[in-house]
Amino acid sequence: MDVQLRPAPDAIGRFCQRHQIRRLTRLDAPVRPGSAAAFLVEFLQADIPPLAELAAMESEIAGILGHSADLHLHIRGLCTGDIPPHGKIAYDRARYMEFDLPKEKIAKLCERYGVKRLATIQHPRRDSIIGDSDLDFIAEFAPDAKLGWDFFGLGIELTELLGYPADVRRVDSIADWQQEIISRGRVNAAVVQYERTD
Repeated sequence: MDVQLRPAPDAIGRFCQRHQIRRLTRLDAPVRPGSAAAFLVEFLQADIPPLAELAAMESEIAGILGHSADLHLHIRGLCTGDIPPHGKIAYDRARYMEFDLPKEKIAKLCERYGVKRLATIQHPRRDSIIGDSDLDFIAEFAPDAKLGWDFFGLGIELTELLGYPADVRRVDSIADWQQEIISRGRVNAAVVQYERTD
């Protein structure tokens, strides 16, 4: 699948796009003594940049903010150092991704798995990495769907179909999930990509 990235309009977003960052989370509290802010950074690539490059990135983000800041690595769900568990997403690459989903092929896949509705989502908050996915789905299954270990095959087949890492999580109702997100004051929407008509 050909994924294009819209340019980020803000300085932090442009910083993240230049440095191939998947997600940047501003932590609720600084980590290092004397620092005014701390960020958790997750790169697109598994390779960690050299320390000199990370130090230069810290200086760059401090220049954007106008005060000191420190960066901490988020690698495969593990954080380095004593990192606070909470923060606010400052940049998420998925918000800038543009792609065309092959809806007819997705419909056939959903029919096989007994999916009633399938929607793409942007995470209002991600405290941990879900695989290496930027493209995330929620699936509402029909009452007659026979679910078991086969459920995990849906994510695998979507990844194979799209040629891009995809993650699927199950919800009882996409509408209820959407309402819950809105009630928490978050605006991230689920976009329905498939809906069973019978």
